[in-house]
Amino acid sequence: RILGSLCNFFSHWETRCRAMARSLANSVCLWADCIEENIEKVAPTEIPSTRASQVVYYQQSILALLSGELYQSDVALLIRMIVRARNLFTDGNKEEEIHSNDVDMKYSFSRSADIILGIVVENPWIMTDALSSVFQ
Repeated sequence: RILGSLCNFFSHWETRCRAMARSLANSVCLWADCIEENIEKVAPTEIPSTRASQVVYYQQSILALLSGELYQSDVALLIRMIVRARNLFTDGNKEEEIHSNDVDMKYSFSRSADIILGIVVENPWIMTDALSSVFQ
């Protein structure tokens, strides 16, 4: 989280830093996706806590993307991660961390909402792809 914020802060002067933030967000998103691929190997009693970790990974990736300039590819990934994170049952695990991240996400999202909505309106496939990721 701190690394993503630092990369985005310095991206105002050095564009390679924004690329680093994107790379970080993509890597963390891949970690969350890997949890999904291996969820059947987890004991049923551990699934809610594993899902909670997955939600936190998605949230951290979202925060890394929201802190900087957004392009179409960023918004597509961002919307997919938001949809995924909101559709995982965590059974109260990591509740405080998830709630705290959620507040930070809403604050960051509100600063970029006009840009995000503009991109989504011009590219409705973003919503279709994000919703289909829940049903795969």
